[in-house]
Amino acid sequence: MGLHLGVLTGRTYTVIILVAISTSAMAPPLIRIAMRHIDHAVEERLRLRDAVPAPAADTLRPALKRDAAAVDRDVPVRTESMPEL
Repeated sequence: MGLHLGVLTGRTYTVIILVAISTSAMAPPLIRIAMRHIDHAVEERLRLRDAVPAPAADTLRPALKRDAAAVDRDVPVRTESMPEL
């Protein structure tokens, strides 16, 4: 909006976008590194121990196709390669 109003120049807008992207990309690894040095409470250790692992990506694709077909009936979806649940 500021670019269209003439408040920001193209260069300033580019710098703002690059800073936003770079800080968003850097934050998760830096938080993980910082949190390694902090002791977890008993509740957090139990939560991590009992955490359910995420399913593999290849098991999610058929389900996503099936769910997308259920939402939008007008989209043709090949179901012959989908496993039955």
